[in-house]
Amino acid sequence: MKIVVTDSNVFSLFFECDLLIKLMSSNTIEIYIPEKIYKEITDTAHRIPREYPGIPPLIQQARYGHGNSLGTRIFVKDVRTFVTNPNAVNAYAALEKQKDINPGEREAIPLAIELQADFISNDSPAVKELNTTYSGLGSIGKNIDLFIDDLEVIQTLTKPECTILRKALWG
Repeated sequence: MKIVVTDSNVFSLFFECDLLIKLMSSNTIEIYIPEKIYKEITDTAHRIPREYPGIPPLIQQARYGHGNSLGTRIFVKDVRTFVTNPNAVNAYAALEKQKDINPGEREAIPLAIELQADFISNDSPAVKELNTTYSGLGSIGKNIDLFIDDLEVIQTLTKPECTILRKALWG
């Protein structure tokens, strides 16, 4: 089972390509997100729910397991109480002071460290921060395009589906 911590852009990309349900139906990955990312994708005060009104119901269904139609549940964690690994706690404290990284990503990085998960984002500063400052702590920052490669390798997505995602990602 591959554990990933994602930012909100992953959900919008997969939704745009009609592949979000397939991603969340996978039995090969578990998706974790911090509370701030959950709010970014479900609270209408944020961009994604306004632009993609179909995303919040899917995410809420996956979070709460209603209907059990999705194989993958979205695990939403409050980083302030969930993170106990000293490296993750220290990262959380240090990242809270960094204003060049989105607040959601500032929580996602310590969550990825705690879970020793891959952190998937299109926020290059956040991916770079994890890979340079916190390298060797069991988690890896990856841009979404590398995550797409992973999904093809573990046969979560087909090659044509990956091509669709890459076209949407890179235009």
